[in-house]
Amino acid sequence: METVVTGVRRKQDTTSQLDDLCCKYDDFDESRLTLQLRMLPDLCPSATTVSEAVAQYRTKSHKVRVLFDEVERLFKFLLVIPASSATAERSLRSLRRLKTYLRATMSQERLNHVAFLHVHQNRLDNLYSAKIKSMFIFANDYRLQGAFGRP
Repeated sequence: METVVTGVRRKQDTTSQLDDLCCKYDDFDESRLTLQLRMLPDLCPSATTVSEAVAQYRTKSHKVRVLFDEVERLFKFLLVIPASSATAERSLRSLRRLKTYLRATMSQERLNHVAFLHVHQNRLDNLYSAKIKSMFIFANDYRLQGAFGRP
């Protein structure tokens, strides 16, 4: 995917890479993606890397982004699909530690959230915890009563 975007930026022939991409991921309409990628250098003129192209694309208005829906889908795939499996391996290792007997009865959704928080601890440390705590308390009347000693 990255070679398609960088090749288009350099005005190289990316037909074979684009064919491979569309064969591997059937989410793309190849003809529309080809047309939209031809206009990408005009859409993001000063971008030299994929991350710069994504950043410039995000600054465009919603109306423009609707016109480039295949390019947006390509950027989403680029940002979501990991380049390596290191994060996935870390997640599985931490899941083994998290899934204790006491947590064996929790729902799959809650376990996913706990695992996500464990893997991304550095992002969690940057959050403002007092605001999150107050949102948690005020979301439920029972918690609100317990927090302020109301009957």
